[in-house]
Amino acid sequence: MKLLVSFLIILFVIPSSATVAQNKINVAVADTSFPESWDRKQKFRENVYNVLAWVHQKDESGYEYRSCLVIFESVDSLGRPEYFLSQHYTNKKPFKKWNYSSIHYGGGYFTASGIEVGYHDLHLEIYDHKPTQKEVYELINKWEFKFYKKDWITVEAGLDSVLWQAILGFKPDSEFNLK
Repeated sequence: MKLLVSFLIILFVIPSSATVAQNKINVAVADTSFPESWDRKQKFRENVYNVLAWVHQKDESGYEYRSCLVIFESVDSLGRPEYFLSQHYTNKKPFKKWNYSSIHYGGGYFTASGIEVGYHDLHLEIYDHKPTQKEVYELINKWEFKFYKKDWITVEAGLDSVLWQAILGFKPDSEFNLK
């Protein structure tokens, strides 16, 4: 009986991970340009990428990553405008190497020869026109780019609304669900 009482007390004293997750503190989203400290190698700036939004998040185990929405304006070989909207991430400190984000679909296992089963959906969309508000929001939702996620702590986040308006022609609004 004494053992059972001690066990029940422990259950009430130790908070569940759900309780801990609900008590996380997130930072506010800054409305400012992309921080230079995030791009020390100048990958985005030297390639004329425009970073529209960015977020740095971590979970309770200590895993951290940074992610950003990027748009690149170009002209194709026939002189027509092209817009490349993509999501990039970095997840190894000191967060120097940026990669395209993707979603993996498939069985989540490898064949005997080491080939991963399934496919990756790269977070890159190319438009022959300036992306519309609807197209941008659909991609953001598809890619699940959010400043605040369940079970994650937002360490730093930002949105350059001036650049967003200048390039895309509309301001991010509540539909974007960032704030």
